[in-house]
Amino acid sequence: MGEAAGESRGEAGASRDEAVNRCDGPGRSSALVMAAQRNRAVAVRMLLDAGADPHVRNGAGLTPLHVAAWYGAHAAAEALLSGRSPSSMSAKAASLLRASKASSSAAAAAGKDGLDPAETAALRGAAYVDVRAGGSVRVTPLMMAAHQGHDALVHLLLAAGASVDAVADDRARTSLHMAAVRGRHGVAVRLLAAGANPTAVTADGETPADIAFTPQLAALLDAAASQSAVGEEASAPV
Repeated sequence: MGEAAGESRGEAGASRDEAVNRCDGPGRSSALVMAAQRNRAVAVRMLLDAGADPHVRNGAGLTPLHVAAWYGAHAAAEALLSGRSPSSMSAKAASLLRASKASSSAAAAAGKDGLDPAETAALRGAAYVDVRAGGSVRVTPLMMAAHQGHDALVHLLLAAGASVDAVADDRARTSLHMAAVRGRHGVAVRLLAAGANPTAVTADGETPADIAFTPQLAALLDAAASQSAVGEEASAPV
């Protein structure tokens, strides 16, 4: 009887997860993607607590975090990066999440400690909102925020571990290229402060300065590139 009850709980959890992750909204979007787009942080947290998977993509191949980054949905992005509320989990799952501090050990522990399937999926979701994800769209959330000029979101994503020099699209552009081509001066300054490479070249051989939208931004990026070159020369072995 115990085994049957366990199977029943597992089936119910799987059914619940399937329902909350159904992509039947506009653009084949899940409820979590739509909440992220509208910057509904409370709804994002409620959906995560109900088992929504933050990695389920919409019809365009975008995760909820991609969508939040594009639309400048700062509160929703914060909620996504915070993950599932420990108060909504079993004591065992919450303990694992707190101990893991969103590290890869959470998934390993979840697989060994007898959590039911719904708890395991939710714990993975809370620990693995991948701030570096490119996937089928081959563009990271940081690139999207930089392109759109959402400075506060760029700061949030960098603080969460986004790779400042990731190259994820077929033109080999970085987030700094994205900011430059759109004339996002403030974002470019923030990316440079975070260590972005001003000499990175695209598949067409263009640096961020080459494609900068304004002369002022081009001058800033040229100066950063020159400073970077001087630093490399100074650190080179004699």
